[in-house]
Amino acid sequence: GIGVLLLSLVALGSWPALLDLAFLRGRHPSHAYLDYATAVLLVATSFALASGQPLSVSSESWASAGLAAVGGCLLMLGNLSMQRALLLGVPLTIVLPLQGSLTVVLGTSINYVLQPERSEPRRLFAGVAAFLVAIALSATAHVAHERQAANRRERRGGGRGRGGGGARGH
Repeated sequence: GIGVLLLSLVALGSWPALLDLAFLRGRHPSHAYLDYATAVLLVATSFALASGQPLSVSSESWASAGLAAVGGCLLMLGNLSMQRALLLGVPLTIVLPLQGSLTVVLGTSINYVLQPERSEPRRLFAGVAAFLVAIALSATAHVAHERQAANRRERRGGGRGRGGGGARGH
């Protein structure tokens, strides 16, 4: 089990480099992610079939499997939306904190709605509030950084083009 965990950590850390390599070879990043998601589905299905367990499924198991499938689809859509946001030029400093925080906020809230008797609302929603504050602080820091960068660009470029001289002054 620990070997698989370590292998997954190495693989998880190397996927951005493999994605860049695929992009350099002409593969669209969204297609590379869909290839990854398809491979995960095929490997999980293969492991489930090869486990040798009988495939008897009760109605409770179907409900759990359905919830897990919906969660997996939402995770895939979230990762795909991250890929698209990066392609549209949204900085990673906005995408990752926003996606991670929203995942925690929505996941915690849904878990509370599904099983309120197994949850401690004060702790749960204190954590959710902390993530909402993190989203706000991240956005505020990004806006401040963008303003500073715009001011620096304006100061550097502000001296050029003024004064009416040069080649265009004839």
